[in-house]
Amino acid sequence: MNLVKFLKYPVIFLIFLFVTGCGKDSEKNTTNMNQNKMTDTMKTQKTTTVNTDEIVARIQKLRMDTENRLKDMTKKEIDLSNKTQESEIDELKWDKMDAFFDGGKLLRFELFPQKAKSTRTEEFYFNDGKLAFAVINSKGADLKEGKDEGTPEREFYFDNDKLVKYVNKSGVEDRNAEDVKKEFEVKLVDEANDFMKYAMSSMQNSTMK
Repeated sequence: MNLVKFLKYPVIFLIFLFVTGCGKDSEKNTTNMNQNKMTDTMKTQKTTTVNTDEIVARIQKLRMDTENRLKDMTKKEIDLSNKTQESEIDELKWDKMDAFFDGGKLLRFELFPQKAKSTRTEEFYFNDGKLAFAVINSKGADLKEGKDEGTPEREFYFDNDKLVKYVNKSGVEDRNAEDVKKEFEVKLVDEANDFMKYAMSSMQNSTMK
């Protein structure tokens, strides 16, 4: 009797099977989607790490090559005592700049403060006119001028004006590293571009004389 009743409603039975099957498939699809998203995220993070490491390695090589070639470059000492531009980081006034040129390209310059007020220096390295690397050393003025002594306190690696890596070797921990990175990303790029233009202009003027 029950079988007879059941056979009277074959459509209902088929709908039941369909809905149950769809529910299981939907649950399986959702699980697969979540797993795929996690896999994609992990791949993206891994790729970003690899790319950053490659960029940093390339910049470190650029820096080393630049230092090894300093003696073959044209060095120009530029007076900054009358320049109104202050440090982008604070109100420190610069005394001079040592700029190093390879032909018409500026590859590196170092800013020196008025010695009576500070010993902090800032160094900037360029690749095809773009800031690639910057160094801040609170006691840089006490070191040998004109050559990187390999004792930076803070290192900044740039790629297309974006700060890709910040290394603090000062021994003083940053309160908020992310805020520091955002601040330096803007200020160091602005400062580098400003003094690069000033150095290029000074070099061109001296060549014309």
